[in-house]
Amino acid sequence: RRQRQMCIRDSYWTGAYSYIYRCNNFLDNYNKAQVAQNKKDVYAAEVKTIRALMYFYLTVFWGDVPWVGEVIQPEDAYIERTPREKVIDQLVEDLKWAAERMPEERYTGDKLGRLDRWGALAILARIALQNERWELAAKTSEYIIENSPYGPVSYTHLTLPTNSRV
Repeated sequence: RRQRQMCIRDSYWTGAYSYIYRCNNFLDNYNKAQVAQNKKDVYAAEVKTIRALMYFYLTVFWGDVPWVGEVIQPEDAYIERTPREKVIDQLVEDLKWAAERMPEERYTGDKLGRLDRWGALAILARIALQNERWELAAKTSEYIIENSPYGPVSYTHLTLPTNSRV
C-alpha cells in the first residue's frame, strides 16, 4: 500500500510539472502570435490560471516546491525548492493579472466551460483561504458574490420524491 501511495504521489508531481512546462512554453511564446493583444492576453490569463492551480496543489501536498516560471532545459531541472510563501505570492500576482484580462460575462455556446474571470477569482480565494490570507480570501469572495453572473446552486431538483410507504 505504501509503495502504491508513493507511486501516485510521484506521478502527480511529474504530471503537475508536465502541465507547468506546457504552460510556461505557451507563456514564453504567446506574444509571437499574429493575433490582437487583448485576445492573446485572455489565452495567457487562462494558462496562468491553470499553472496557478497546478502549483497550488503542489504546495498543498509538498509545501516548498521548485518555482519554474519559464521553459528550462533538462540539465537545469534540478533546482532548489522555493519557499511556499514565495510561490503563493506569485500565484496571487498571476491570478490577479489573469482576472483583470478575462471577460466578466459568462461564457456560453462554443466557449462554455472555458475559464473566466470568476473562475480565476474563485481559485484565488481558495488559495488565499488555504494559506491563511484571510483578508484577501474574504475580499475576493465578497467581490465574486456581489458581482459575478453566477448565483447559488439549487439542489431541489436532486431530491427524491416522497415515499408514501414510509
